[in-house]
Amino acid sequence: MGRLRAEAAVAAGARISMVVDADRNRAMQLETSYEGCECADHPRDLPWNDLDAVFICTPPGSRGPVELECLSRGVAFFVEKPVGLSADHVSAISAALNASPVLAAVGYMNRHRPSVTQARAFIADRKVLGVSCHWLCGAYSVPWWAQPDSSGGPLNEQATHFVDLCRYLVGEIDQVSATAATESHIPGLPTTIAATLNFSCGVPGTLFYSCNAIEKQIRFQVFTPEGTIELNGWDLQLIHAGEVIHAAPADRNQIFHDEVSAFLNAVSTGDPAGIRCTFGDALRTQQVVDAMKLALTAGGSAQIGRSASLNAAQ
Repeated sequence: MGRLRAEAAVAAGARISMVVDADRNRAMQLETSYEGCECADHPRDLPWNDLDAVFICTPPGSRGPVELECLSRGVAFFVEKPVGLSADHVSAISAALNASPVLAAVGYMNRHRPSVTQARAFIADRKVLGVSCHWLCGAYSVPWWAQPDSSGGPLNEQATHFVDLCRYLVGEIDQVSATAATESHIPGLPTTIAATLNFSCGVPGTLFYSCNAIEKQIRFQVFTPEGTIELNGWDLQLIHAGEVIHAAPADRNQIFHDEVSAFLNAVSTGDPAGIRCTFGDALRTQQVVDAMKLALTAGGSAQIGRSASLNAAQ
């Protein structure tokens, strides 16, 4: 993601001045790609007074120090989703952001898809009867992904995409329940999850996730009296009343360019209107994911909140 964000930033007219990576060889590979770019061994070595923005593309378990450094120095930052391992994990960032606001965006890129924008407009004018979504795929091949202290598990790192889309398209979620299965290749972590969602507006929803599939199977459906609004595939092509309204884009990385461009425009103008997911908004998505994890470990249903509460299963 660091490479993708760098490409998008340069395409938007920015200059990559410094790169940092725990693997210095990877940082050096990126350094040589951009004229004038230098490699630092640690974030504290960055020329903070000369930076306009920082992209934080680390695994969720590494979140915290760089964001807090940005906040202490008033530097805008863009951080990948999810914001961390849990809401508690990033509580210091949230508190610091409330005390000393800076421009901050989170990479829930699906909010920037034209298909999602149009789907949101459709939904705003209709009564929603319910939501059903599923995301099935294979496990990521990077070593940190299956480590709870690095990724928070598949639910936290990947299923969060559709948890966020539920909130973005339909509204806030008050309560969740969930059940899951584990597989031997990721011991102790739920890899197949079925959840029910109770939205604040009274709409019911379901979410099914698995990282045990061979083929990607991704669909988000919103049911209305006038028909179903569907977002299909990783690119979330929009289908309404059986007609494809937005097909998959020719360049599937365009979405990252659009998201980065919106963030950098906000940095240059000081106007945050183009940022579709703020840190506070992403934190609310994290709280829903946390409640799902609580429901999985303790049984019953969990209320959404900073300290999720559990209702015993009947």
